[in-house]
Amino acid sequence: MKNITFPKKFIKNAIILLTLLFSLIPFYGYSTHIVGGELNYKCLGGNVYEIRLRVYRDCYTGQVAYDDPAAVGIFGSNNVLITTI
Repeated sequence: MKNITFPKKFIKNAIILLTLLFSLIPFYGYSTHIVGGELNYKCLGGNVYEIRLRVYRDCYTGQVAYDDPAAVGIFGSNNVLITTI
């Protein structure tokens, strides 16, 4: 049997083409447990804030347990975690 060899440039171009083609195929992800939510805060004066988190869930198909209490991270302007509440 004769071995078939392909030039490296052909293989590189084929890999690039396949990668581009696969990136155009849509992949869908669906969530069935959380359908929405709200995160609000209110300054009560000084350095005291009231934070309210409301999560709307799908009671029909959602069987996932939620964290109670939920952890909320406070980040600075440079994306560094300041504290969690």
